[in-house]
Amino acid sequence: MVAGIIPIIVTTMGTLAGKYFQDRNEALKQRRDRLQELIPKVNTSLDSISSEMNSLSYLADQAMYSLVFRNETVNYRDKPERANNTADTTAWDNYIESLISWQKSRTSYVAKAAIYFGDEIAARIKEVSSGFDALDEQLKAAYYERTDSQFYIKDKEGDENDFRTKYLTPKNQLEEKIQAINIEMVAIADKLQDSNK
Repeated sequence: MVAGIIPIIVTTMGTLAGKYFQDRNEALKQRRDRLQELIPKVNTSLDSISSEMNSLSYLADQAMYSLVFRNETVNYRDKPERANNTADTTAWDNYIESLISWQKSRTSYVAKAAIYFGDEIAARIKEVSSGFDALDEQLKAAYYERTDSQFYIKDKEGDENDFRTKYLTPKNQLEEKIQAINIEMVAIADKLQDSNK
């Protein structure tokens, strides 16, 4: 009787083991397939978030220098000689275009960062966005020549509104945050890519 049960036990164990390995292989295949779908989305998000932050940062500096050193103003009726200064106008226009692009997409960027890179990165992108908002206040005060604004910046060393301390110090801190975020996002994307091999 025992001899008759052994083949049944062996067959059942073989079937269960085969089913286990088949299910395990199927789960691994599904994981690889999900990763294959996810990796391009992660890389696209990394590229767009990083590119947008870097672009806005660069163009903010270009606008700031055109405002502080070239006395760019929106009021061309008072200063008609500035109306044809295309370098200043172009710097400002490029900055505004980049700012609008960032503002239209930042909620989406934060959401994508949370999904693909984690809540900590998303929170840090929000901090960067707040930093851009603060710098924007300074740039707009300079652009519209709001000399009585707390955000006004100018080229006058030692003055409380000197751009070197009022703009460049927080801007450099913002740059460090952007660089750290970019490094961490690349590391996460690389780790994801490596886990798919």
